Amino acid sequence: MTSQFRPLSTYKNLPAPSLPGLGAFDPTVAPKGSWVLADGTAARTGRAAEPLLHDRWSPVWRAPLGEWSHPTGILVGGGLIVTQGPSGRRIWSGHGQALSQIPFRTRTAWLDAKGPRLLTDGPEGGLYSYRLPKSSVECSIALSLPSDHLTAHLLPGPDDLLCVVTRKRSLGGHDDAVVELVKMTDWAHVRSGSLYGMEPVAGIIREADSFADAALANSGPVLATPDGIVWCDWQLGTLAEHHHALKPVVMSVDSASRVLLVGEDERLNLHFVLVPPGDAPLVDLPLPKAKGFDLQPPLILADGAAYLLQPGQLLSFDAAGAVRWHISCGSCPRGSLTSNGLLLLADAHLLAVDETGQATLLWTAPAPLTTPPVLAHGHIFVATADELFMLRGA
Repeated sequence: MTSQFRPLSTYKNLPAPSLPGLGAFDPTVAPKGSWVLADGTAARTGRAAEPLLHDRWSPVWRAPLGEWSHPTGILVGGGLIVTQGPSGRRIWSGHGQALSQIPFRTRTAWLDAKGPRLLTDGPEGGLYSYRLPKSSVECSIALSLPSDHLTAHLLPGPDDLLCVVTRKRSLGGHDDAVVELVKMTDWAHVRSGSLYGMEPVAGIIREADSFADAALANSGPVLATPDGIVWCDWQLGTLAEHHHALKPVVMSVDSASRVLLVGEDERLNLHFVLVPPGDAPLVDLPLPKAKGFDLQPPLILADGAAYLLQPGQLLSFDAAGAVRWHISCGSCPRGSLTSNGLLLLADAHLLAVDETGQATLLWTAPAPLTTPPVLAHGHIFVATADELFMLRGA
């Protein structure tokens, strides 16, 4: 137990979960051929499991988005594509055919390509499971505090384990944030109700406020709050803590469980910090304010180096957190990483940036790009405000 969270009584005295796949679990890399979360991986590194092999790309197909315009993210897996935007989620075939749609709730979603299913936040708390491609509601799942809590983050762990972060909706009164680990046990017989179809594992609650961000390390969830960072095991027991006064904005976790966090101080100034487990920050770098810009979590390379995209600039950090270089970019850049260490940069056009800051034009887009590029199955999926594209290498 920590000063930032306390255990939920619902989960007291539960046995340790059986996780035979834990040794092979690497949350920093997305499964090959899929992009299951908005940030690509459960560690939120923005890294794909595939290399970039071509320096020229062209569309295989393009699909008009219509009323589903201005997407902010793309999920890929199970032969399907999911676009997310202000109007909701749209399901597409691998050939660019619109198949179905899901009403918008909030940003959190996880594409289970094995199903295929889309697990999203529910309108009244808890989770909804949609069977794809028709987007029929398969089940609704209420967690331990469903009545006035909305899901903020879904992070898939080993062996069908899910880390679910919920926060109290802003209706006044006492705020809190809840972190739960649950194991999906039987999709076919899930019913509406508390924990049906799930094996409860662990749960903790923070009653100071509703701000809690999360990412997964090999050892378990890592949680960021305005009071600091907590490294947890797979039963949400505390492994290490670091205390600070930064409201979390975005975070990622590298293969050494170090946290790369952008946070906001009491004067609303942004800071980039690199924090090893339970230790003092290796770096605390003030950043320009990014008003009206939805920051991406830091993009972390396999060697620990990282990129941070801000309005008008791309910052490159070495593994110790020192700035290597910075280059200019557009006002709303989006990016992702390849397994061979290149940054795919969606800006006015699609670029590849190497570790020295050298940019190569991959594709001349017809309009500014609005989503992080997704590299999966040897193709790149990306969108403008009005069209979705699948690209192939020349």
